[in-house]
Parts: sequence; C-alpha cells; structure tokens
Amino acid sequence: MALNSTFDGWKHWEKHGRSEYVKLIRHALRDEDSARNESLKGNLSRPIYDLFWQCLKGRIRRDSVISALNDILSLHWDLASHVLDVINIIDAETSLLSDGLTDERQIFCQVVKDIEKVIPDKLLKERLEIDTLQDAGTVKNKIFYTKFIKIKTKLYYKQRRFNLFREESEGYAKLITELNQDFGASSSVAILDIIKSLIGEICGNSEKYGKSSSGIGTIDSGGN
Repeated sequence: MALNSTFDGWKHWEKHGRSEYVKLIRHALRDEDSARNESLKGNLSRPIYDLFWQCLKGRIRRDSVISALNDILSLHWDLASHVLDVINIIDAETSLLSDGLTDERQIFCQVVKDIEKVIPDKLLKERLEIDTLQDAGTVKNKIFYTKFIKIKTKLYYKQRRFNLFREESEGYAKLITELNQDFGASSSVAILDIIKSLIGEICGNSEKYGKSSSGIGTIDSGGN
C-alpha cells in the first residue's frame, strides 16, 4: 500500500488494522537510502498525524496507539524526532479548540504522558512546549520550569562573551567601527591593543585585555 493512498484499517484496527499500519510504515522505510530522503518524512507525516487523531476522536485506545508507536519507532532511529514534530502540530491545533478545554485536548495530554513509555523523557522535554509538558504531567512541579527560565535568561540576557564565528552581524559591525576610526598619530601598538581588547586572544584568555576604550567589552574568538 502506498503512503499517499487512504489507509482504511482504522475500522478494524484491533483485528488487523494495526499490523497493516506498521507494514505501511515499514514498507516506506525498507530502503535505507529512501529513509534519508526529506520527502519521505513529509509522506510519513500524514499516517502518523491520522494515528493520533483517530485516538483523540475515541476510535482507537491510547494503549494501542502507544504500542503501534513502539513498533514503528524501532524501524528507524530518526522516527522519534519526526513523531514529536507531528505532536507539536497537534498540540497547536488542540490548544486552539475552546482554549484547550475540549475532550480532544484532554486525551492529547494523556497521550503525551503515555508517550514517555516509548520516547525518552529527555527528548520530550527538549522538543515539546513547557506548558504542554505541565498539562500532561510530564513536568510535575515548577522546578523544571524555573530552571528553564534561568537558563534562557542566562543565554539571552546575560551574555558577556561573544564568539565572532557565531556572532550576529552587529558583532562584526562593532569591530569594523573600531577599526575604521581615525587613529591619528596612534602607534601600531595602540591599534593592536584595541583589536586585542575586541576579539580577545586566540587562546581564549579574554580577561587579559579587559574592555576596550569604547566600552564594547570582550569578544572571545574561542569556543564559548
């Protein structure tokens, strides 16, 4: 059965629909080369998406969905990541249904909780929204959320060192601005001092030069 054809195994899922579904996915992944093809992921999205929605509509039991996921996740190492992409789409859809108070949303959160059995907890916390993890009970208290906020704040609002290899265009602009100033009678040593204070030593000893006279701070060309 082709991936783009309509799967009609939902009506007899418990009898042999589930096995047909797994065969459908296995058939798509049997060629290792095609499994690396990005278009294949697009084709797999629909059957995975439909599997979840059949459950949310009450047509398939949650435990049966988890069993089917467990079967197909063993077929390819990257399918877990792809399943989470689909879950994020359904998360957005169910959140828009009466502010997330519908039966579908509640079942969705229960499914997300059950998915811990087949997808590593670390990957779930990395890929899914914090609010969704809390709704599902995957994050049972505010400790994880608090740590997440602290790390995010540290990364985006307290950055003191910069890596020119990863820096946005503004970082290069500051360097170019300094280098294009009118130095007048300044010696080459003074100019070199300014450059060092901007980009730091190549070995990463950025604190040796402190801040430049313009107050830009230290930009480390090392690996942080």
